[in-house]
Amino acid sequence: MLNKKNQITLEEKQELEARRKESALKTMYYTRYFSVRYATAAFFFVNLYWTLMLYLSNARLAMMLPMAVALFAALAMWEQTRMYTINQREAKLTKLFYGISLSLNVLLILLVLLNRFSLLYPFFTASSATQVFLIMILSVGILLNLLMLAKLNRISHRADKQYQRIQKYMASLQ
Repeated sequence: MLNKKNQITLEEKQELEARRKESALKTMYYTRYFSVRYATAAFFFVNLYWTLMLYLSNARLAMMLPMAVALFAALAMWEQTRMYTINQREAKLTKLFYGISLSLNVLLILLVLLNRFSLLYPFFTASSATQVFLIMILSVGILLNLLMLAKLNRISHRADKQYQRIQKYMASLQ
């Protein structure tokens, strides 16, 4: 009877260890998208704040643009939550979001340079200081978009550092 109890305990330990390893692998795969998740959330809240500012400025029609971008960001965040698995799929919605966001930021810089930004930023006064400020903010957005697209590209080609760590961890298990 004592042997049977010890054997069950040993089986339970083996099952627990297998679950721990699987959970560790899932977490390692999920960590590959760490910076992408936080950048996506940042873009979501920036666009939400922009929507709120347009609402308070009674620019109802202009609100559609940041609301649409925030919706795309929400879809990308939803896709990110589904990445807690070992068998990850390509982050297509996230790539689409960053492509759209990059294009939008480039377009917005052009509008600012052409001094046609008052419809989308009615809460700012039209001045050269405002133009410089907006160009700086939009340039940061462009840089962040480019960095996230590069990271997503490295992940999809399995060239990211975290994937190499995962491979080393899996090799150590065998």
